[in-house]
Amino acid sequence: MHGPTPTLHAPLLSPVSLYVKPLVPTLTGNCQLFGQLGGRKPAKINRKFGVADKGIYLASESSFYRVIRKAKQLRHRSRSRHPKKRQASVGCANGPGEIWVADISWLTGPVVGVFYYLYFVMDLFSRKIVGYEVYDSQSSENLAKVVYRATLKEGSKAPRILHQDNGSPMKGTALLRLCHSLGILPSYSRPGVSDDNPHIEALFRTTKYWPGYPYGGFATIDEAREWIYKFVIYYNNHHRHSSLKFVTPAEMHTGKAAAILSERRSLYESAKAKRPERWISGTTRDWTPTTQTWITPPSSEQTERRNTA
Repeated sequence: MHGPTPTLHAPLLSPVSLYVKPLVPTLTGNCQLFGQLGGRKPAKINRKFGVADKGIYLASESSFYRVIRKAKQLRHRSRSRHPKKRQASVGCANGPGEIWVADISWLTGPVVGVFYYLYFVMDLFSRKIVGYEVYDSQSSENLAKVVYRATLKEGSKAPRILHQDNGSPMKGTALLRLCHSLGILPSYSRPGVSDDNPHIEALFRTTKYWPGYPYGGFATIDEAREWIYKFVIYYNNHHRHSSLKFVTPAEMHTGKAAAILSERRSLYESAKAKRPERWISGTTRDWTPTTQTWITPPSSEQTERRNTA
């Protein structure tokens, strides 16, 4: 025996109905269409249900949303998790050894579809490459090895923060275990934000646009390792970095940059004193040493809040 026939309740009208309901006279003979539109997003009305193909024009999507906002019903409605607005990492390094940044990038192999993986760990303040290696795969274990070797090369000194993106090697157990044992605080880029680790991304670009980079690919992984080794030696000891007032990362890392920049300032001031008419602006190039470097430069609001705290 069948039970009583259940009562069919009309679905609750969504904010779209706030706009559609006054137009019911226009939809005479289209009651079924009105019921379909009641629970739909504005973007789907014209695209999915094709009301324009039925000879009916209701409104633009922006007009629908204007009415929804006016009714204060423009909010997260589905059962999915509400999106969170995450703040960017704003750690600041005031000297070498405080914050390291790390990432992994691919290097082209001998044939299409074959890649080697370049691991870089860089000191944020001095831009010195403190750790590097080329492997044939990506893994948390490999990255942990590179970070651990970097701490040994730096006199068994671990950084306060290790900033990376959200890749699985960066959040793997091996690296997290190492960070915990060395007292390193892991820091990550925001999901879906490609420029939250800009300094290491700039390093990869410099690497791949360096003269002599084999754009046809490395024949073997040993060839890739040899090329990266030579690049790191040159980059750390001879590359005059524009963000460091054109001193090398090694000079910045060892503290020699201040003396070098002071001599440059004296030279420029002496030249200006001899021929002041050549300096139209009245000032020479700024040779003030860099005193701090941010993972992600803070916004003006954050800077103002920090200064007034």
